[in-house]
Amino acid sequence: MKVSELKETCEKRVGNFKSYANLSTDEVNNLEKEIDHQFPEDYREFLKAYGCVESGSEEILGYGGPKHLDMLEERKILLQNSLLNFQENLCPISRDGFGNYDCLRLSNGAADVVWWVHDGNGCIHKIIASSFSAWLDEFCEQAMQ
Repeated sequence: MKVSELKETCEKRVGNFKSYANLSTDEVNNLEKEIDHQFPEDYREFLKAYGCVESGSEEILGYGGPKHLDMLEERKILLQNSLLNFQENLCPISRDGFGNYDCLRLSNGAADVVWWVHDGNGCIHKIIASSFSAWLDEFCEQAMQ
């Protein structure tokens, strides 16, 4: 799915879509500097178009909205707890309510999406999508249930 289709798709399937901010290119660049990793182009596009999102009971973490949707804040908390073993190249984009996260695994401006599990020394349990855009397809499927 294209990032530009997210709002329309969620509104059709769920009827409830709320985004909180759209970021400028400079703001996205500053976020990348803060985490010392480049985002893939599709996540950059998401941040510029929506900032962060709620749709039904589903949420996509980003920046510029309420604290509970702040990816940067969630990432800091996870990194500060040494018992969690949260990796520097992970960027949480969604949580399951049990302490586990879907995360972008960042690498030189590219990323896949992994399921990070807090149990067992905080480990990547599995790759769940090849890209943020592919992950959005699954997000919309879950949001409509």
